[in-house]
Amino acid sequence: LIVLALLFSNMRYWFLPVILLVFGLFFMFGIMGLLQIPANDGALAAFPILLGLGIDYAVQFHSRFDEERRKYGVDDALYTTITSTGPSVLIALAATALGFAAMYIAPIPMIHTFATVSILGISCCYLTTLFGFGALAHLLRYTPKPLHAGISGRLMPAYGENVAKLAGKIAHHAVPVLIIAVTIAAVGISLDKDILIDMSEQSMVPSDLPAQLVSDKVTSVAGSFTPLPLYISGIDTTTVNGITWIDRMCTYLAGKNNEIASIDSLPALIRSKNNGILPTNQADLDRILATIPPDQLAAYRLDTTTSVVTISTTSMTVNQQCAFVDNIDNDIAWLEPPAGAEITPTGDFTLYTSLTNQVKVSKDQMTLLGFILILIFLLLMYRTWVAATPLIPLICVVGWNPLAMIVLGQNYNLLTAVLGSMTIGVGSEYTVLVMERYLEEVRAGGDPYKSRKEAVRKIGAAVTVSGLVTASGFSALLFAPFPILSSFGLATVFAVIFSLLGSILVMPAALALVAGVAPEQNGTQEN
Repeated sequence: LIVLALLFSNMRYWFLPVILLVFGLFFMFGIMGLLQIPANDGALAAFPILLGLGIDYAVQFHSRFDEERRKYGVDDALYTTITSTGPSVLIALAATALGFAAMYIAPIPMIHTFATVSILGISCCYLTTLFGFGALAHLLRYTPKPLHAGISGRLMPAYGENVAKLAGKIAHHAVPVLIIAVTIAAVGISLDKDILIDMSEQSMVPSDLPAQLVSDKVTSVAGSFTPLPLYISGIDTTTVNGITWIDRMCTYLAGKNNEIASIDSLPALIRSKNNGILPTNQADLDRILATIPPDQLAAYRLDTTTSVVTISTTSMTVNQQCAFVDNIDNDIAWLEPPAGAEITPTGDFTLYTSLTNQVKVSKDQMTLLGFILILIFLLLMYRTWVAATPLIPLICVVGWNPLAMIVLGQNYNLLTAVLGSMTIGVGSEYTVLVMERYLEEVRAGGDPYKSRKEAVRKIGAAVTVSGLVTASGFSALLFAPFPILSSFGLATVFAVIFSLLGSILVMPAALALVAGVAPEQNGTQEN
């Protein structure tokens, strides 16, 4: 509201986008209830994002209607707005939805919920704006404010003119601009692999939570609350050879890994029943096993050839746990287990490490899939290579994001792992809107150079308002007490700002490279 009041007050009834947003969110919440979509952390992270994305569509409609209303009556202005801005925003929405849809390949249900709620929310907000804005404009008998009314009335037109001039200069130096932007992005992409992925509980809950404070103190003294069980199959624990091999493995692992605080195993239990000595003949082993109560034996073995060894560790981060599990696997392989034996790390310990490894892989896959889906969609929609230009700024933004995370000292977590595909979804809206307005100007008879300037001049202010309002919506997450949400909010604010810069600074250069490829009025291609 504050950002909209400051930057959009030159519009009559500047609060209309907020009214349309509220109704769009009401519809979304109702559909979530009908479909029984859970309100988990993924949904909570999507809500502030929808404040930004949802209001964006109404801002675009409102801005274009105000522009047309200065030249025509309400009906004609509304007709031009619906037939021009409606399809443009719908294409941008579809591109955004495809960016979010790429998140469905992630292995985490919470990310699926984030994608579902985001797609559902932007769809509801678009439909509310498409059908509701015209109704409100008629009911209120909308008339534009005088030009240059208020602070934003003087600021935004001047901003649009300056941005248009900047776009013209950028177009004249398109190659150097793109080389610099892409080079910086390449550095960020190369450094992205060095950013840690933190899947620990500390990244999800407030550090001052009383239960977490107690847990941290106990863990620092007693070791990890998530011990590492080794599931052993194919080794007969009723034989001396089987017991001796497991005991040798436990001794070797404890001596090789400083992170191990203790190891609880059947050989250790047998030692405790035999004065600390492991039997060396079958008769002694049988005698000792016979003295151990069955319920006590059940804690160490499921049957004669299936047993469990539990490793207690010192407190470790998830990334240290990943390295620790890898070391355990390598050490066991070096010991050469008996033929037919399998020793597998399992339990919650490996759940987090496995999840971390899967996020590492799926993070890049989501980003790549998002690019591919949006590229195919745009090429099918426009049937010209000019449709690929919105991806150039998006590539830059995806590369700039890791640099910002490194500077801010941020790690990836369950939510920021989707930053790449989310950035593609959010950023594609701005770049597609700029491209669509450029194509509209070309179809109206403008040459490519003037069309670029006009596109940036006419839509630059609206895109800037949309971007800053979206960033403001995201910034609500900064005040969340849960680190997973607040870090996601910080990352998304920068992602939106970078997307805005990409659409205004990089997009004109990208369009300049393909200035000779633009549709004529008859819909064919002009070389």
